[in-house]
Amino acid sequence: MDIADQPVSIGAPGNIAPLLARALELIPPDSDEAGRLLPWHGRLLNVLQGDYDGAREALDRALAIAQRNGDAALEMQALAFTADVEAYNLHWDESLEKAQQAIALTRQAENPLAETFAHVWVSNILATTGEDSGAVRQHAADCLTATERLHDRVWVPVALFGNGQVYYSQGDWHAAREFLDRALDLSPRNPLILPVRIMVEYQVGHFEQGDVYLDRLLDVMRLTAPGPTVTHSGIALVAPMVARIAGTSDQFDQAQMAAEAVLSSGYATPMYAVMARAGLAMTAVQRADAAAAAEQYAALESLGGTMLVAVTLAGIPQIKPTFLDIAPSGIPSNIIPHSKGIKCGLIRSNSPFS
Repeated sequence: MDIADQPVSIGAPGNIAPLLARALELIPPDSDEAGRLLPWHGRLLNVLQGDYDGAREALDRALAIAQRNGDAALEMQALAFTADVEAYNLHWDESLEKAQQAIALTRQAENPLAETFAHVWVSNILATTGEDSGAVRQHAADCLTATERLHDRVWVPVALFGNGQVYYSQGDWHAAREFLDRALDLSPRNPLILPVRIMVEYQVGHFEQGDVYLDRLLDVMRLTAPGPTVTHSGIALVAPMVARIAGTSDQFDQAQMAAEAVLSSGYATPMYAVMARAGLAMTAVQRADAAAAAEQYAALESLGGTMLVAVTLAGIPQIKPTFLDIAPSGIPSNIIPHSKGIKCGLIRSNSPFS
C-alpha cells in the first residue's frame, strides 16, 4: 500500500494504473485501503487513459469513503483530484468548485499534496477569468508553500512552474523567468515547464535563448513514446507560436508530428486534444492552408467549453474567426502572440464568472 502515500506523477510508467486497478481488486471495495488508492487510480485513469467516467467513479467512491469515516484529509484529496480531472476535461466551473471545497478543508486536516492541486487549479482558472491579480498570486504562493512541506522532487518544480505561469500571464517576464528557472534547476527537462520558459524568451525577443529551451523540449519528445502526453501537446502548441513570432517555419513538421501523436491515440484528454488542434490550426494559418484550417475549426468548435481564445484567421477569407478552447491549460491563454494574422483575446462564454 506504499503507493497510496507517495505522490505519483503523470509521467510515471504506464503500468501504474493497471497495478492500482489490480490492487483494488484484492481489497474490500469500501475499505480504508481502497479509499487511499482510489484518488490516484481515478487521476491516472483520466490523464493516462482518457477515461473520464472511470476516473469520476473512482473519485466519487473515495469521497464517499472519506465522508463516511470523517477522514477530512482523504476528502481533500478526492476533491482536489476531482478538480484536476474536471480541468483536463475543460469543465472549469466544476473544477473551481471542487478545488475551493478542498481548500476549505485545510482548516480541518493536513494534506499538502491535495492543497497543492487545489491551489494550482484555483489560481489558473481565476487568472483566466480575469480575477484580481493579487488573489491569483496568493493562490499560486499558497500552492508553493503547501508543496514545500512535501519536500518532493516531482511537485515542488510543478508549484514553482505554477507561480511562473501566473506571472507570465500577467506580463511580468522577470518574475516569470525567476520562478521558471528555479523549477528547471530542480527538473531541467520537465516538459510542463519548458513551453512557458520558451515563450518568455520569445516574448522579450531573445530568440537564441528560446531556441535552447525549444531544442531541449524536442529532445525530450524524441525520448518519449508517441501519445497524448504533456510533451507532445506542448510541442504541438508552442512550436507554431514560436514560428509566428520569429517568422520561421523550421518546426512545423515537428509540431504536426506531435499533434498527430496526441490525436491518433484515441484517448487524449480534451485539454491535450485542444492544444494539439490549436497548434494544427495555427500551422494551417501560417501555411495559408484554408482546408486544414477549416478542418481544425470544425473540430475545435465541437469541443465546446466555457473559456475561449479567439484566433482570427486573417488572410484566409474562407475561414471565419476560430475559437480555441485552450485556457486554462498549463499554457496561459495569452501566450499566443499578438501578431499579424493571429489576433487573440480572451472570451468568457456560458460561465458564472462572466
